[in-house]
Amino acid sequence: MVCLKNISDRESKNVSKKKCKKKKKKPTAGPLRKHRSRAEKIDDLKKQISELRKAEREERQRARDEKLIILAKAVYEKAGKPKDIEALIEFVKSEDFKIEYK
Repeated sequence: MVCLKNISDRESKNVSKKKCKKKKKKPTAGPLRKHRSRAEKIDDLKKQISELRKAEREERQRARDEKLIILAKAVYEKAGKPKDIEALIEFVKSEDFKIEYK
């Protein structure tokens, strides 16, 4: 890139060279920026909150699933480990079926 275009005297060449150097030194606004705007900080915090809430929901769902699996295993074993689902349903409908919570 040539900054000098048809300049006749020496002084104007020096002035234009200085201007060219100043133009080249300007940093670009991009990943090199050190400071973020307030809106960007707020957006980042909102994303973090959203991720934390999502993780909490997943953890609660996982705990619920574990409880249901434990309950289902207890019912299955109490029913005498039937081979088909109909036998398990009949056992649950019968009066012999009672769950004792600990």
